[in-house]
Amino acid sequence: MRDDVWAAAVPYERYMGRWSRLVAAEFVGWLGADAGLRWLDVGCGTG
Repeated sequence: MRDDVWAAAVPYERYMGRWSRLVAAEFVGWLGADAGLRWLDVGCGTG
C-alpha cells in the first residue's frame, strides 16, 4: 500500500472507517458512560 493513500478521505474510509465504526460502538458500550455525553478525539489518527 502506498503512503499517500492516507492523504485522501475516500481510500481511508474504505480501508479503516468501516472497521473503526464497528469497534467504536463496542468500545463506547464497554466504557459504560452515561448517555448524551460529547466526545473529543485529540491527537488520534494515522500518525
